[in-house]
Amino acid sequence: MTLDNNILKIANRANLKIIVASDMVFIGQKLSLKDKSLWGVVIFLLGGLFLLLISFTTISDTTSRVLCSIIGTAFLILSILTIIRQANDRVKIIDGKIIFRYNLRNSTVTVDPNMKITMRNDRIRISRATAPTSSTYISITHYLIMTDKEMPILNFQMNNSDSNEALLLGNKITQLLNKQIR
Repeated sequence: MTLDNNILKIANRANLKIIVASDMVFIGQKLSLKDKSLWGVVIFLLGGLFLLLISFTTISDTTSRVLCSIIGTAFLILSILTIIRQANDRVKIIDGKIIFRYNLRNSTVTVDPNMKITMRNDRIRISRATAPTSSTYISITHYLIMTDKEMPILNFQMNNSDSNEALLLGNKITQLLNKQIR
């Protein structure tokens, strides 16, 4: 199954990389400097570094130094893990196996004829107290449905204004993955 250029353009806007071959499908996340969520994580990373820096250079009170160090370290670790997660989430189907990394966990599942991939979408609304408008996103999550459990394997988000394209891309990914596991 080949993908048309329209689907690949939508995938690029959703920060997804899709590779399709006769015996393999790969769908992975990409980091993009245009992505607002990446900039939010970078701000937390810089905030953590700032707290660590001031805790060792300007604060003389021991309690404040320890508290500032703990909060700065937590911000630093969480933001680094978030960037790693955003850069490494992926799903690959090859040689009768589904290999995926979702939320920092690697998993490998042998393909079973009873398996299928489903898609769910959610609208996420972020309101700010100081801004008159809010931001709305559509989140598309793909799940691997097995006889005894359901596991999320891929997630991506797009602005709500692009929800039709996000649903089109999500449905195409579902078709692509289901065709590969059959």
